[in-house]
This record gives sequence, C-alpha cells and structure tokens, in this order.
Amino acid sequence: MNKKLRKFIRSPRLFIKDMLIKRQAKKAPVVNKITGNHKFSVVSAVYNVGRYLDKYFESLINQRLDFKDHLQLVLVDDGSIDNSAEIIKKWQQRYPENIVYLHKENGGQASARNLGIRHASHKWVTFIDPDDFVNQDYFLGLSTFIDKNKSSDLRMIGCHQIFYMEKTDKFKDDHPLRYKFINGNKVFPIADMGTNIQLSAATAIFHRSTILDNELAFDSRVKPNFEDGLFIAQYLAACPSGSVGFVKDAIYYYRKREDGTSTLDTSWQHPGRLGAVLEHGYLGAFAAFDSHEKIPVHIQRTVLYDIVWIVRQLMDRPQAHAFLTQEQRTRGMDLLREVCAHIGVETVMQFELAGCWFMHKLAILESLKGTPPPFQIAYIEEMDEVKQQVLITIYTGTKAPILSYQRDGVDIIPDHLKVVEHKMLDEDFLHCWRCWLPLVGGTGKLAVKINGKSARLSLGGKLHQDTLPVGDIRKHFSSRTPRRRSVPRYENCWLLMDRDTHADDNAEHLYRHIARTDPSKNIFFVLDENSFDWDRLSRDGFKLLAYGSVEHRSAATCASKIISSHADAYVVDLLGKSTPVNQHFVFLQHGVIKDDLSGWLNKKKIHCFVTSAGREHQSIGGNAGAYNVGSKETVLTGMPRHDRLKSLADACEPNDILIMPTWRSALMAAPTGTSAKRVLVDNAAESTYATAWVGLLNDPDLKRMAEQAGKRIVFFPHANMQAILEQLQIPEHIHVCSHAGTSIQELFASATMLITDYSSVAFEVAMINRPVVYYQFDEKEFFDQQSSYTRGYFDYRQDGFGPVVTAHTEVIAAVDEILENNGSWHEAYGPRIQNFFTFQDNDNCARVVAAIEALDEPRGEAEENASARMLRSLAATAYQLGDLDLAARRYRRLMEMEILLTMEEVSRYLEIVESQAPVWFGKKDYERCMKSAKIAVRKAEEHHLQTPDMILAIQAASASAQKQWGLAAELWTARLTNDPDAPFAAAEALKHQGWLHEASVLLTRAGVRLPSSRNEYQLAADLAVGTGDWKRAADLLLDMVFDYKDNKSVAVIERALKLYETHAAQNHLNLGETVELWTTHASRDSSMLYAIAGALYRQEKHALGYTTLGSRLMRAPVSQAEWQLLADLAIASSDWGAAADALRLIAVRYSSSCPVDTLDKALDLYQKCKERADSDSTVHYQEETS
Repeated sequence: MNKKLRKFIRSPRLFIKDMLIKRQAKKAPVVNKITGNHKFSVVSAVYNVGRYLDKYFESLINQRLDFKDHLQLVLVDDGSIDNSAEIIKKWQQRYPENIVYLHKENGGQASARNLGIRHASHKWVTFIDPDDFVNQDYFLGLSTFIDKNKSSDLRMIGCHQIFYMEKTDKFKDDHPLRYKFINGNKVFPIADMGTNIQLSAATAIFHRSTILDNELAFDSRVKPNFEDGLFIAQYLAACPSGSVGFVKDAIYYYRKREDGTSTLDTSWQHPGRLGAVLEHGYLGAFAAFDSHEKIPVHIQRTVLYDIVWIVRQLMDRPQAHAFLTQEQRTRGMDLLREVCAHIGVETVMQFELAGCWFMHKLAILESLKGTPPPFQIAYIEEMDEVKQQVLITIYTGTKAPILSYQRDGVDIIPDHLKVVEHKMLDEDFLHCWRCWLPLVGGTGKLAVKINGKSARLSLGGKLHQDTLPVGDIRKHFSSRTPRRRSVPRYENCWLLMDRDTHADDNAEHLYRHIARTDPSKNIFFVLDENSFDWDRLSRDGFKLLAYGSVEHRSAATCASKIISSHADAYVVDLLGKSTPVNQHFVFLQHGVIKDDLSGWLNKKKIHCFVTSAGREHQSIGGNAGAYNVGSKETVLTGMPRHDRLKSLADACEPNDILIMPTWRSALMAAPTGTSAKRVLVDNAAESTYATAWVGLLNDPDLKRMAEQAGKRIVFFPHANMQAILEQLQIPEHIHVCSHAGTSIQELFASATMLITDYSSVAFEVAMINRPVVYYQFDEKEFFDQQSSYTRGYFDYRQDGFGPVVTAHTEVIAAVDEILENNGSWHEAYGPRIQNFFTFQDNDNCARVVAAIEALDEPRGEAEENASARMLRSLAATAYQLGDLDLAARRYRRLMEMEILLTMEEVSRYLEIVESQAPVWFGKKDYERCMKSAKIAVRKAEEHHLQTPDMILAIQAASASAQKQWGLAAELWTARLTNDPDAPFAAAEALKHQGWLHEASVLLTRAGVRLPSSRNEYQLAADLAVGTGDWKRAADLLLDMVFDYKDNKSVAVIERALKLYETHAAQNHLNLGETVELWTTHASRDSSMLYAIAGALYRQEKHALGYTTLGSRLMRAPVSQAEWQLLADLAIASSDWGAAADALRLIAVRYSSSCPVDTLDKALDLYQKCKERADSDSTVHYQEETS
C-alpha cells in the first residue's frame, strides 16, 4: 500500500491511468452481446504456448461484439510439443463453427500464418499472437470505426498496443508508437500516412482479398523480427488507393513473459537480426515500392525505427554482439549502410522516436549513410564555477573535424579536450568531443565552429543560432539548484565511505591519513551501523554517520565532497534530484581498473577520478578513449590503501596460499539502488563458477603441497559469494575469511601467493612482489556475459603478473612450481610489476588529498600549461586537416605566448604563411600579412632557415598597403635584384617620403622593366613631372592611354598635351616641332591621333588640332565621331570644302543617326566655297545640287 501511495503522490495522473487500464483488462464476461456489420478472421500461429491459450480464447470469446456471429479463429499448430493442441480442441468443441484447428510440422510463424490465411473466410483478417489478448471492446471498436468511415475506403486499421508485464501483473502504456493514439481515432490516406508507423501485423487488420489477389505472404526468411514490418510494407504497396485508420480504444495486450522469452526479449540473441532482417526485411520493404515514384516517408520511418533500436542496443556494447562471428559483424555493417542509402536525410533529422537523440541521428548519417548533417549542435552541458570553465560537447563522425571555439571572433583554446570514441560492431562509429573551455568574465558572445561552419548552441534544452552571450551561460549555471545547505556541523564537510556494508578500503585509509595530518578538516565516515566494521572504526575515533540515516542525508546536503571507493547508485545517488549541483564526487576506486568499465562509469558524474598506474591513467583519462572523463577529471596519484599495504608487507612473513576469485554478474540480481546488498539468482551454488572453485578447494594435491610447505590455504570469497557458502562443500582445512573480522590489507601482506581469476586484487599482491596465478576456466564466457564492461588495455597473458591457466590441473602445477621456488615467481613477471606501477613510495594519500583540494582552487598555472599544450595540438590538427588559416592563427598565438617552437613547427608556419599570405592580401588583411610575415622572418632567422621569397614579398607589399613608407622602401630596395616589381614599389615608397629624385633615378637605371600597370605608369609620370622631365611624363601618360583605354583616357591625354606644351615652351620649339611631340604615338595607333586632335579642339586650339590631323593623317576617319571631329576642326580653321566633304559623307553613310540638317549644313558650306571661288568645291557643289 505504501508503494501505491508513493506512486499516487509522485504522479496522480499516471496512477489513475494505470488503474483504469488494469480494470479494463480484467472486466467480467459480457452478458449482452452486440451485433455489428462486419466480420473478422483471426489467424494465430501456435507453438508451445499452452499456458497462455485459455486467456487468449477468453478475451476473444467474451468480446462485446457477438463472437458466434462475427469472429472466426484459425489456429495453426506449428508442431507444438506441449498441451497447446489439447487446449485448442477443448475450445473448438465448444465453438465448432467459429474455431478452425490446423496442424503442421514446425516451420516457423510465417509458414503457419500463410497456411491460416488460406482458411480464413471473412473480409477482415488479423494475426493476434496466442500468448497475447485483447480488451472486450476490441472488435466492436473496429466494427464501429469502419461504419463511421465508410467513405474513406479503409484498407488497414492499427490498434492500440499496451504491455502486460506478466511478472508483476501490471499494464504499461509506454510503447514508443503510442503517439498515434494520443488524439483519439484517426484516418490517413495510404499515399500520405505522415509520420505514422505500423510495425505489427498482430495489432492490425487487413483486407483478406488484397492479400490473396496480390499473392502476399509472410516471408519465412525474415527472422527473428520485422516479418510483420515487411508484410505491412508489401500490403500497403499493393493498395493503389484507400486509407489507413488507427483506433485508440481497440486495445491489444502484448505479454512480456516472466521468463524473458518474448520476441522483444530474445531477438537480440539471433544472428538474423543483423542478417536476414536487413537483407530481406528492410531492403525488401523498400523494394516493394520499386514501381512507385519514391519510397513513402512512413516506410522509411518504419525501417529507421528499427535501425535506431539496433544502434542503441549495439553501440558501445560489444558483449551484445559477442555471439556473432567477425564475418557476420562486418556483413551487418555493410547491410546497414546499404539500407540507410534509401533513407532521406530529412527523414533522419526529423525522427523523434525510440529515444533517438541528435547523436544517434548524426551517427546514422555520418557512419551509415556517409552524409554530413545539415547542421551541427554544440551542447553546453556543465560549468566549473570555481575554475570558470564550461563543458562543451560535440558529436561528429569518425573523421576528425576542425573545431574552433571563439569569443567575439577570437579563438579560445580549451584547457582540456577529450575524444570519446564510440564503437558499433567493432567499428569506429561516433566521436564525442568533450571540451572544457575557459570562460572568465561575463562579456562577449560564444561561438563554436565545426569545419568552418557555425554550430547551433544548446543550453538548458534550448537551441540558439550561431552565438550565445557569455553572460547568459554564466547566469544559467549560477541559477541551478539545489545548492549545498549550510548546517554548522556539516558545512563544507567531506563525506568518505567504502561500501555501505563494510570499510577497509581506500576511503578508510584516506580518512585515517586526513585525521592524522589535518585534524582540523571537517570529515565524516559513512557506514551501515550494523556493519562488522562499525565498532572497530568507532574505537579508532572515526566520526561515523549511519548510512541512510537522517544525519547522513543532512550531511550529504551540506558536503562539498563525496569521496568513495565505489560509484554505485547507493553512493552517488543517495539524494537523487536533491543532490547539490556544487558538490564534487571523488572516485577513489575499489581496485586498479584493467578492463573497460566505461559502459558503467560514463553514467556517473565524476569530478576527480583516482588512478594508480600510467597505463590505467592513459586508458581512462587519455585524450582519446572510451571514458567520458579526461585530463581535467583524472589524476595519477596511487591508491590510498597501498601506502599501508607496503608497510605491512615489509613487516610480515608470508605464510598463506590466498584464493580470492571475483564474481560473475550473471549469478546475482541487480542491486536495489539504495544499497550494495544483492539477491542471489536460483541455483547459484550449482553454477560452473561455484563448481570450479569448490573443486579446487577440495583438491588433495593442493592440501598436500600446502602442508609440506607449512602454508595455510585461505579462501576469501567475494562478498556476493558468501551468501551461498553454506551450500558449498568446503573442506575443514580451508580457512574461510570474510570482511567481518578480517583486515584485507593484512590478508594480502601475509600471502605467499594469490590464486584468482580476473580480480583486481592481483594488483595488490603483485605490488608487494608476491606471485599470482590466474585461474580462468570460463575465459570466453566471462567477458561475453558482463553487462557493464569488456576487455580493456590489460592482457592477462602479456601483461599479467603470473601464469594464466584454464584447467584445474594447471593451477596445481603452477602452485607446485611457486612453492618449489620458495614463493618466488618466474623472472619474466618481475619487470612487468616495475613497469606497471608509477609510484613505489608511501605518499599516495598525500597526492590524493592534494588532488581533491585542487578542485576548489581557481584556474591557475596548471590549466595555463594545459591550455598551451592544447594550443600546440590544435595548431597541428588544423594544419594536418588543411585549415591553414586557423593553423596560422594558432601557431602565431603560440609564438606570442613565447612558447618555443620546434624546427618542424617553424617550417610548418613558414609553409602556411607562404601559402596563405596571398589570400590574406587579396582580402586586404594587410595587418595580418605584415605581422605574420614579420614573425615568419624572425623565426626563420632563429632556426637558420631560409625565408620563402613569397613571405618577403608579402611583407614588403603589406608595408606599402599600410602606408608604412619608410619600412616599405627598405624592404623593396632589398629586393631590387630578384623582384621585377621591386623598383616601382620602392620608387612609390620613396616618392611618398619626398625623395623624388632618388625614386626617378631608381626607375631609369639599367635593367628596370617598363611599367606594366596603370599605377606604375602614373607613378613614373609623376616622378618625371617632379623632376621637370615634362616630355617623359607626357610620353608615359600617352603610353598609358595606349595600353589602358578607358573612361579616364580623355583627361589623361589633355594632361599629357599640357605637359608637351610646357616642354615646347621651355625648349622654344616651333609649331611643327611641337606637333611632332604628340603625334609620334599615332604610329602605334592612328586612333590616338584623333584623340589628341579632339583634346586640342576641346581646348579651343582648333588650328593646332587641324594641323595635327593633317600632319600625320594615316587613314580616313572610320566612325561618325571621327568624321564629325574632322568637320568641326575644318570649320574652325575655315576650310569650308573639307568640312563640307566630311558632313556630306556623314549624311550619306550615317543617315539614320546623324542630325537631319547635316546635308543642309554641307550645302551651305559648299555655297561658301563657291562664293570664295574654290574650284574644287565648286565641283562638289555642282555634284550635290544635281
């Protein structure tokens, strides 16, 4: 009753809903039957489900829709060997007109259903499984729904599935596809079912005629699942029109069997899940729509729904596919990629079912579909308020991305960066980049770029485009609750504990160290008050808190640190959602981690993770690996308990053969969540595990060898194994120990050798130089059956501290050899110990305390150094991935931080600047060009490297662009001998400093090329003017006009003519000599002559212009404008005949564009000629007037 009350208080709505579902499922038989307009056939494949059949029949016969008039049951016995046939026949005798019984040899559900379809007789057919049942209104609801939607041409109807939990006799309406029924009954066109998915043929009804007419059948190859999904896809593809309905009140109860044999539970152990299901099921569903324009979205979603479950089941869980061969795994991945090629990117991105997060979508797109997502998300997940760091998480495919974190456009270098590598079916599948970013202060905006594109920023479940104010980030985290409470006795205390049931582990030893070295520190030790260690610690003066007590909970709400050798839920989740957000959890570890525990520990929030050995530290906190924790959280200190262990070993005479195996998770139920106490599974005492160890303990040779050597045989069973000791036949000469009354440290110290299997206690014994024998009789099964971890970096045969044996007799032989050598091991194992353990002193406790205290210290030198190392790594990454612009920024920043670069790094920087400088210059980023080139030159000199010529050129060009004329002159002058552009650039710089003569001399010296741009012509002309060389200036200007004809040519020509006139005046030239100056360019281009004449005309120097044309007239005018110029100059010079001729020609040749009075003007001019008695013109006049 208390449990129900708690559920009601927690969620009244859910409580009432569950109650109604249960009542509806258990209604009394219907007395008044209802007649409807539709009949239904139920085809059920039966195989060894006798214990469920009565419930199946009762739910169908007791339908409110009259059973006798409306329902036909076709039960196909697929070779059952239980009492299924007997039960079916019993019900058939009662309803011989409604129940059809068929028997066949076992061939699977598909063949049984296909046989049953041929014996179905009604319009509508469904495939209810015989271990399930339906509510009393199931078929009445369907019949009513069909009547209400006659005009919709219904072809298929889906029903509401609810789970029936057989073990607890409870109903759960939590199927992922229940969204279809949230808003009641619905109808959709087959051509546009939207996001709706129908996966189960058992919860749907179909037109029997459509099945038969299209020769549809269940595919027996598709096992263990998706047989229904394929059938439904093929059925819908065969319907050219019509609708699909979904009925909320037609409830199908899917039985989750108590023994775990439901299809949903067993399908993952079937190799067809990654074989036939993909090849014939998913691809077959797509193939059904080959004749359609495209695969409907709802079919894509149906397959994607299943794929998401595969990803969630197999990613980072190698034990889940251990039964598959490597060939099957590889084939599975290949098939998944082939399937995903048919699923659209938009379908994946919009998918919202089965717990499909963005990380799953990205993995499917990147690793299975080979397509990047249309956008990226950076998750701002956590903030270290003490060190002013935020945790940003980014998911990518397996190809390394270029990551850039920016604040107001300035690159921010992470203090810590960890790549969490996720695998599926032994392949790299997804990478998670966890970055701890320094974020001091509250101003500016944060942006994250992935491969040059801005990512969306997620904070508190809300997405932000491109940027997010830093102040908003700080505000979000500072407003989190709950915070630590302030109770005087417990304020900012440290709570230490090992297991709740016993101590004598790292937490106890660390407590003793703190109490001895820093008695003022407010520390408490947590332990079950019924523990055998309670009185011992109480006598030693420990400040004890009873686990789970009011005082313990009160202290936990105030504690700044929870420090434990265990990370189970009963330690880290004592307060649940009431755990203070500003509280640290320190994981001391229970033993050296050798296997991959990431599947378990990644679910924990660990702020300080203690390790003992270099390889262990690297495997857990390295820059890449399976664990979420990285260099920020992981510390290499050694275990606190090892300090005392070494002291005890030095003072103790080893006398015991210690046998200490670890446990097997398959033999024990999961913990309750509030304690370490567990419940045994049945028959644990008869397991292979128990049999193997009891057999060793009873071995007479082991007893004989121990007696001869004067040794005790000590058996220390795992805490879980102690519960079955009374059921085991352990001989009297075996000394059985437990945590009660035994110091585990003293036990190790007194051991001559250790016999274990996979336990980390081997590290304890090896560290004090005692031999180890690994008895691994179930080597393969052990790792395949573990749910939380897999093989790690430690290989027992290559790295272990003793022989690995798999047979009982081999254990005896190994023990005999060690005893023969007076407790010494083979010489090969000694170096392994020395190389494995980082610390051989007694300062582990002190290092751990320092690491814990560092959690409360502001970001300091350690983080600065880490940031510098990170910057160096990120610069190299950007270079290797081809983002040279970003790489240049990072290398330059390294140099600005005065960090010494290697020769390779300097060479890289020179290469980058040489490549990128022209790009920066083209973008007019002259300052960057200048700074980068300056640094490059300096670093090249420091490392005795030759500076690339491009860098020197860019440096000089940048100085000019920034108008640093003195520096530009110096840099360009240094390049005169090897750069044809240098003379002009140097001359320009000298000009801007007023050194006109020097600049002019520079351009006129031997070897300098002619100007090759408008600017160079202009510069040379300006220098010529500045030095009084008017003719050279004018020549250069006209040459420029010749080479670069544009809308500026007229003004340039006019300026050139003025310069010629100045030259002529100063040199007292006559008219002919003056004309000769500017008409020399006509030999290159006769159009220039007309341009010069035009300029003179505009300056009202008509006679001079007319003379110019007459002196060098190389061709007749070729355009209306040239003819008009000739006419105008002739008129201005009173040459009426020439003017009349020109106008007459314009009137004839350009009649459509010339003024209408042009010919009249010509005639007037001819008249003037006549009056002047111009004989030539008189002839023209007579011709025109005639």
